[in-house]
Amino acid sequence: MKRPLIAACALVVAAGCSFGALYAVNEHKKKAAEKEASESADYILTDFDSTLVTNIRFEFKDGSVCDTVIDDEGFWSGSFEDGKTFPAASSSIDGICLSASALEAHGSYGEATEEKMKEYGLDQPYKLTFTLPDGEHTVSVGDNTATDTYTYVMVDDRNKIYTLESPTAAGLVINRLDLKSSDFMPFSENEIMELSASKDGQEVYSISRSDAGSPWTLGGKYSFLKVDQSEVSARITTMVRVSADQVLSDDPSELAEYGLDQPFAEFDVKSFDGSERHMLVAPCKSDTNYYYIYMDDTQQVGTYLRGDLRPINYTPFDYLEKRMTNVAMTIVSEFSFSCEAGGDQFTKDENGDFLCRDTKLDMTNAEVQSYFTAFYNSVCYFLAEGCDADNKPELKDPVFSSEFSSDTGESSSFDIVKEGDTYYAFMNGEFTGLTLDGEEAIGNVISSYKTLCEHTGIDPAIE
Repeated sequence: MKRPLIAACALVVAAGCSFGALYAVNEHKKKAAEKEASESADYILTDFDSTLVTNIRFEFKDGSVCDTVIDDEGFWSGSFEDGKTFPAASSSIDGICLSASALEAHGSYGEATEEKMKEYGLDQPYKLTFTLPDGEHTVSVGDNTATDTYTYVMVDDRNKIYTLESPTAAGLVINRLDLKSSDFMPFSENEIMELSASKDGQEVYSISRSDAGSPWTLGGKYSFLKVDQSEVSARITTMVRVSADQVLSDDPSELAEYGLDQPFAEFDVKSFDGSERHMLVAPCKSDTNYYYIYMDDTQQVGTYLRGDLRPINYTPFDYLEKRMTNVAMTIVSEFSFSCEAGGDQFTKDENGDFLCRDTKLDMTNAEVQSYFTAFYNSVCYFLAEGCDADNKPELKDPVFSSEFSSDTGESSSFDIVKEGDTYYAFMNGEFTGLTLDGEEAIGNVISSYKTLCEHTGIDPAIE
């Protein structure tokens, strides 16, 4: 009886020991998991909704401070210690908010002692303070580790030093020069009311509109000239998308360094609400593909690609409709031309066939149609080579004239008057303000007319 009893007792003891060991193991695992969870939670440095940030204070390592605020439309503005408000780089600030909203540390360096903070560049850090409806979050960014793989940071009121992966930390940092918006245009396309350019203190041109739906017109003596609306629209569409390749300075005392103390041009943009931006322009010393441009309102100098900013070098002529057009061939019913060498007249019958005096042109013949089209285009379309708003030539003794009537009863005329070596263009009896290469234009008419006559049997009416 003793042996079974002893065996039973041994089993009980063994079971108790096993249970105790199992309990100890479980407790160890539980504490390890709790510790791991605690450490993991400690590594979550920030967790907030980036879209709720209303203000950010930027404290730079050089001691300068900038406060930024977002408006109802999602655009940021800022001000440095001088209190002057400027449009801020909204997309960059939005990116910083997003980066800062979910920071997770890579490692922890323990308590933030004075010695450690100095060693890791956190005694004079780059600091961000984000304001949200439920409070503030601060992030202080120090130096990189020796390998530049990680960056030392501190957050909120935690008296601990952490490391972030360097690319993550870089997403929080912005150069103070890049904090201001570097957009060439401070307004949207629909907000722009006027553009003007000056050189040597004299206005080269001013182009404006009364409201967003009105056509653009040139100012001053050029006001009677016909503006190419699509050209203005194309240039503005490009310019509103242009921003600086690099911001170089925000100190007006440094303008001479970039040749902006004696700019070769000045450019102005005005909006319908009365706001405006005045810019000084100088050629970039290191790369002729760029301009140095100083923005008067933001007091910053940047480099801008010249090809995107052609209106800085525009003259009134660059904004004009250069192609002078009469009645299109598809709707013309009758037309004529005359010059010093002679002239002729063409009509279109009820069948849509063209006649020159008594000769009908076989427009079903592809070759004839081609010669007639070339001739008609030479009579109908003329290309300007310049403008002259100072002279007021009279429509007298034209060296070339043409008249057109359409199927709908409309009519138009075109004349060229020569004064000295200049050929002036008149549409419907009015001076267009445009000049052209008259010899070439008239020569094209005569040449294409003679070619048409040669291939259709028409007796030429010009020498």
